[in-house]
Amino acid sequence: MKLRRLSVGLTRSQLGAVMGLTVWQVQRYESGRHRFSGPVLCCLAQVLNVSVNFFFDGMNKMLNPC
Repeated sequence: MKLRRLSVGLTRSQLGAVMGLTVWQVQRYESGRHRFSGPVLCCLAQVLNVSVNFFFDGMNKMLNPC
């Protein structure tokens, strides 16, 4: 999430403002301390101009390393 946010040129403050979140909440999402709800994930994908699948790339390798 952080890398994509930076690649589109958004600060935490700007992303939070667009999504209706505080900078603190954005930081918690980026660090993995908060889990995304479905609606937040969909909104985030729209704001960052990616599909929801973007956030799951590589999950199969993490779950099944063999």
